[in-house]
Amino acid sequence: AIVSSEDWRFYKHRGVDIKGVARAFVANQQAGGVSQGGSTLTMQYVRMALRDSARTPAEVRDATEQTTLRKVREMKLALQLEKQLSKPEILERYLNAAYFGHRAYGIFAAAQVFFSKAPSQLTLPEAALLAGLVKAPTEYDPASQDRRPATERRNYVIDRMVQLGFVSAPVGE
Repeated sequence: AIVSSEDWRFYKHRGVDIKGVARAFVANQQAGGVSQGGSTLTMQYVRMALRDSARTPAEVRDATEQTTLRKVREMKLALQLEKQLSKPEILERYLNAAYFGHRAYGIFAAAQVFFSKAPSQLTLPEAALLAGLVKAPTEYDPASQDRRPATERRNYVIDRMVQLGFVSAPVGE
């Protein structure tokens, strides 16, 4: 679910998705600001690791601010990381560090907070809902009064999984 919604070429690139970076660059230039991200899961994991290991506010800022220098640093580190770790190891580390909302860092905490179960016990719609949260945990919060954005995002993730061949047919709630 995460690969489908966040980085569908995860298993094809080596840490940096040049097509994704180019697409985001063009879209952001046309929008006059940041409208799309071009970060792979590996690059997102690198950013989280740098942020979480920061010892000063300046290091946190350097790890998270929207600059070309930060993006280039992430790309370089992502390329290095992909030489050291397998795709399953990178995905596991990403899932263990990602923020899902409601103080839930990592997929285990998210599965517990939102569904009171282990990740291995999640249904497809539950897994898709959690995968959809990492993009914007507050915007897609299923515990908010308006569940529509969370449901629409969950359905988007399931549709992507079907399009990419990870599942054979959409599954209802």
